[in-house]
Amino acid sequence: MDKNYGSKIKEARKKLGLIQADLASINLSRTNISDIEKGKAKLVPSKGLLIYEVLVVKSVEKKIRISLEFDDLLSTNTKYVQLKKAYDLILDLRLQDGDTAIINPFEIEKYRIFAIRSNIGLLKYFLLMELSNLEKTDIQNRIKLLTNTLDYLRWERFSDIQEKYDVVLNALTIDAYKERKLDELIMYYEFQKDNLLELGKAVSPRVYYNLYLFYEESCHYKEALFNIEIYLSQRSILSIEDYYSALIAKARLFTKQKMYKKGIELYEDLLSELNDTRMVSKKSIILSNLIYNIPKLDTAYSMETYKGYMDTLRALVSDVINQKVMPAHMYANLSIGYNYIGDYEASREYCVSAIELAENNSQKVEILFDLFDNIKNVKLDNLFIRTLVSINEAVLNEKIRRDLFVLLLRVQKQLLLDDNKELVNILENYINDLGGKNEET
Repeated sequence: MDKNYGSKIKEARKKLGLIQADLASINLSRTNISDIEKGKAKLVPSKGLLIYEVLVVKSVEKKIRISLEFDDLLSTNTKYVQLKKAYDLILDLRLQDGDTAIINPFEIEKYRIFAIRSNIGLLKYFLLMELSNLEKTDIQNRIKLLTNTLDYLRWERFSDIQEKYDVVLNALTIDAYKERKLDELIMYYEFQKDNLLELGKAVSPRVYYNLYLFYEESCHYKEALFNIEIYLSQRSILSIEDYYSALIAKARLFTKQKMYKKGIELYEDLLSELNDTRMVSKKSIILSNLIYNIPKLDTAYSMETYKGYMDTLRALVSDVINQKVMPAHMYANLSIGYNYIGDYEASREYCVSAIELAENNSQKVEILFDLFDNIKNVKLDNLFIRTLVSINEAVLNEKIRRDLFVLLLRVQKQLLLDDNKELVNILENYINDLGGKNEET
């Protein structure tokens, strides 16, 4: 019997491309393994369990299926039973020919609970990852699975699981960012950063950039500024494009904190540096932000310089469209600029274009916020309201709904719509309906 176990172990080990030392541990020497494979030493349950766990984990890592069971030896051992079940589940989830396993949500949740509660070592990580990758898993379940996986990994020594943690965190970032689960992302990125620094290892600029992005999106602007400055300090390993994008982000953070003078000074410094025609999209973004922010300055500003910025941006808009750099925002800011200098006809034209060119409902809401103060001057009250109502007819995430509700309250308070009773009624009904769903607002 022992010799038979030895030959099975050897066969599995060879199939996985492992040497005997790969199976060794504190309680199991390479010599022990050699003797067991040759049938010279008895395979006791404790050593059998150690060998089985290493082989099935390597099998999953290498995506090479092995046939190995120690049922006669370990059938009453709880950990062996759990390891075997987890291994079989992972194999079942990995179908051949690139197919995706189709499992109902109830089964997914059942497997998830089994993975979390079981004593299955690294197979816990692999099983949770397989569940999170299922095509039929909805985004909320996927986020739950990925966060559970990260929570499990955080109990392990970070030096041993850096690569796995990074893979899971990248997967979580895609889904959690879409669903605005930014606090979770911040927590996991901060954990990654702190551990890398503690180990004396370099932290990827991407980590600091993501932290800046998530802090900005959650309106923690001081923390966002702190991280973007660290990101900028690594200029030697950043591309020119990434470096200037980060500088623009820094200027934007200044203005979001109402530090308009600092933001405008940085934008103007950047504009004077960018003479390379390949950076036309960056020039356009800088000009667009200058046009948007200068009217917010309390001090007087050269109207001649301001008009020059607008003329330059207008000339660049077609290039921006060709490069697909959010042209809707460029149009919105030109509308703001023309409104500022009193050219309401041009402001109206660019306002309409901005709303029409918005790529999605989230961008439409942002643009309506930006253009709100222009609407009365350019006489587009009805277009503004109809756009809001049409956005409401779509499926919206919670952030867009909250922003939309705030906009509607501003409309109700400030816009004079008495000349259009139908729109007034639609607006009031909409506010009542959305207000009931957003009591916290």
